[in-house]
Amino acid sequence: MLTQFTDRFISNKDSLLKYLKTKEIDNYDDLVRIAILNSMDPDNQYDFDDPQIDEMHVMRSDDYAGTDAYIFPSVGKKRFYYTLVEYGSCSVCDSLMYANDQEDPDVKATELWTLMLHVVQGLKEMSE
Repeated sequence: MLTQFTDRFISNKDSLLKYLKTKEIDNYDDLVRIAILNSMDPDNQYDFDDPQIDEMHVMRSDDYAGTDAYIFPSVGKKRFYYTLVEYGSCSVCDSLMYANDQEDPDVKATELWTLMLHVVQGLKEMSE
C-alpha cells in the first residue's frame, strides 16, 4: 500500500461522499479513475510522482467474473503504478453491483467510497 495516496484519498472522504450521492457509477473504469483522481495531491497538480489517469491502461479478464489490472504511468513517466479489481457476475459477488443496488443514497455513497478505498489501498508501484 502506498500510504501517501491512501492518506490523500481518506482526507477527501467528506467531499467525495457528497459527490457520490449524486453520481451514477456503473463501471469499474470510472470508479478507478475517480478513486485515483481523489488520491492525487490537489495542491500540486503536476506532481511527477502522481499517476496519470488519462493514460490508464486496462488488462481485462473478459469473463463473467475475474480480475482486471489497471496500469498508470506517473506524470513524469518515471514510475508505473497498478491496481487490481476483482469483479463478479451478480450483486452478491460484485461490490459495484451491490453498491448500485442500494436505494438509500447515503448507504450507496458509503459502499462506493469503501470500494474506491480498496482500489487505492491496492495501488502499487511496479518495480524492477
